[in-house]
Amino acid sequence: MKLGWLAAVVFVVGCGAGTDGAGTASDELATVCATAGTVEGIDVSEFQGAIDWAAVRASGRVFGIARVADGTQHLDPTFATNWAGMKAQGMVRGAYQFFRASEDPIAQADLLLSKIGALEPGDLAPMLDVEVTDGQTSGTIDARIAAWVAHVKAATGREPLVYTGPYFWGQIGGPPSEGTTLVVADWGPSCPLVPAAWSRWQFWQYADNGHVPGIGGLVDLDRFDGSEAALRALTGGGATTSDVPSPSDYVGIASTADGSGYWVEKGDGGMFSFGDAAFYGSMGGKSLAMPTVGVATTSDGKGYWLAASDGGMFGFGDAPFLGSMGGTKLAGPVVGVAGTKTGYWMVADDGGVFGFGTAFYGSMGGQHLNAPVSGIAATPSGHGYWLVAKDGGVFAFGDAGFHGSMGGQHLNAPVVGIAGTPSGKGYWLVAADGGMFSFGDAHFYGSMGGQHLNAPVTGMAARPQGDGYWLVAKDGGVFTFGAAAFHGRP
Repeated sequence: MKLGWLAAVVFVVGCGAGTDGAGTASDELATVCATAGTVEGIDVSEFQGAIDWAAVRASGRVFGIARVADGTQHLDPTFATNWAGMKAQGMVRGAYQFFRASEDPIAQADLLLSKIGALEPGDLAPMLDVEVTDGQTSGTIDARIAAWVAHVKAATGREPLVYTGPYFWGQIGGPPSEGTTLVVADWGPSCPLVPAAWSRWQFWQYADNGHVPGIGGLVDLDRFDGSEAALRALTGGGATTSDVPSPSDYVGIASTADGSGYWVEKGDGGMFSFGDAAFYGSMGGKSLAMPTVGVATTSDGKGYWLAASDGGMFGFGDAPFLGSMGGTKLAGPVVGVAGTKTGYWMVADDGGVFGFGTAFYGSMGGQHLNAPVSGIAATPSGHGYWLVAKDGGVFAFGDAGFHGSMGGQHLNAPVVGIAGTPSGKGYWLVAADGGMFSFGDAHFYGSMGGQHLNAPVTGMAARPQGDGYWLVAKDGGVFTFGAAAFHGRP
């Protein structure tokens, strides 16, 4: 389609704004710029051919919207592959239907609903792409759009998006159903025109001739008005606000038992061993429903667990599989894992904690948080844990003592990880810019804060002796401090 956009969106488009002389007068259109930072996405159909979604995600695109069908008569043969591909890469995904005003709107809506199934965390509401009149009157078009919107809203509980061109909308007249979100197609300007029926846009298709890695030909380029966290908050996951990593990101690091080596984890489940770290296996090259987000080692260092953002768990070496949250609907994605002598805990970004083979000491699940949780660390005894939030807030449970936090203080970048000291009487926090914060008996050995990084830091590991730590960045870069020696990087 020319104007594809997010799921659960109603697309009403036609030609790019400014190319159709018909329609509303210019005084009914307003130029509206983004109100905040933006994130990038694309919309696709069979015209893009086979897509390498890993390459698309690695290029920085956060969301994609795929066509389900053109009316009821033509199913897009690439939809199922694209729908699964976006999910596998941890992207926000949407589905749209090219609207045929000459066809039954309920039959069109039911076709789309049957292909997308139940919305999952990370899914946008369905979108309607209305860009042709099919010779119907404006009254008929308005009524059939309203019927499609109402039917989809009743089935999903979500208000569909509306995709339209600023001039085309004036040809069909009526205002959108209450609450619909505008996806506007306007190619070329620095800020798009918005039809009088809306006061702002949430998605903007700003080009129809983009080049994106992983796609052989041209593709529509889209932009969301807001942060990735805000975008994910629109999805079927409700309060999901954490950034789910790409499989191509390096997401974690863990120390060996003697502190003379480390493992680096990649979002596709791949594991890389350095120093005296033995390789026990990985999920690299295997199909994962969602990317992995963290690694925890067993007490003897002869195995490790990998946790995925959907709560899936994978054990290698002497790390036993004791259960997972895979296949269970979560209030937020899993963002971290911590191991004990008997099992492991996973934590989700809403502060919910899930324990397997070990005791549950409490969580922040269901409580108000100023920022999403981003990590977890176990105490040396295995009878407690700390959670850390992106704003630097720390929450202590079991025998984990509270030694201070960065909550309420200005941070240059969000906190992405936490590690405890050998005594359990202190901890370090690390931010995405490499800044380090020490509390209790945690000694400060240095940081990357204020220095140029090629990629943000995604995690940290402390030496078991407590005399140094490693940081790992999204691109696999490893930074060493104190007695933590550099043994290599992926």
